[in-house]
Parts: sequence; C-alpha cells; structure tokens
Amino acid sequence: MPMCDFLLTNIVAPILVGIILIAIEKWLDKDDK
Repeated sequence: MPMCDFLLTNIVAPILVGIILIAIEKWLDKDDK
C-alpha cells in the first residue's frame, strides 16, 4: 500500500539520518581526543 510505504519512509528515514549524524559526531569526538 502506497500510504504504508509513505509512512514507513517518513518514520525510518529521519531515524536513519539521526543515527548517522550521531555516529559521525561520536567518531569526530573520538578523533579529536
């Protein structure tokens, strides 16, 4: 169902982006110290 895919994309995409940003931030912090 298109609506299901639409909701899935709008929920999963931001979570994946958040995880990636957090991982990059932690990696940069580790690299700094």
